Amino acid sequence: MSQSDRNYRLTIKVSDSNVIVIEPPMGVVFDAAKSAAGFGLNTMNVAIFSVAESERLAIVKDPEQSKRIPITLEVGYGDNLELIYKGTVHRGVIGRRGPEIIVSLECIDGGFDAFNSFTSRTVKGRGSALEKIISDMPNTTIGKITIQDDSIRPHVIVGASFNELAKYVNPGEQFFVDNEKIYIMKESEVVSMFA
Repeated sequence: MSQSDRNYRLTIKVSDSNVIVIEPPMGVVFDAAKSAAGFGLNTMNVAIFSVAESERLAIVKDPEQSKRIPITLEVGYGDNLELIYKGTVHRGVIGRRGPEIIVSLECIDGGFDAFNSFTSRTVKGRGSALEKIISDMPNTTIGKITIQDDSIRPHVIVGASFNELAKYVNPGEQFFVDNEKIYIMKESEVVSMFA
């Protein structure tokens, strides 16, 4: 396929009734960092050129605001698009470069739940603790979690859900969020056999 067949779809859900879809020929520049290493959250920076004023104003966001703006990016060739990023807008600002008005978005995969979810529970067993913490993160689901060594003693969990979840990761395990799914896997495990 030639480069002219390259295609993308950037979808920003401001509300149930306001979904902004940006596709060619509109100009978009993006830079995404995805990793399974450490406890970091995947990030993506997007610059959108010449968006209508009503859409620009709808996606402006300060990091301190607790409003959730989901964003997805699909890329590919022709009609074959694959989801490569799913997260939320952490910060959205409007700028200008010459005659062009640019909306710059900083996005974090699983960031809304990581910054806004709280867990306060007492549960029995490590596996139950993980399930209950993840259930307190309403926009994040379970991806793949390795078999856990279970204990029968109760666990008291109080704190930011993402931080509490990190406490249950054993040495030799990786903990990461990808497309708003939580993964806790041994270093020898893979998400999928399909590449």
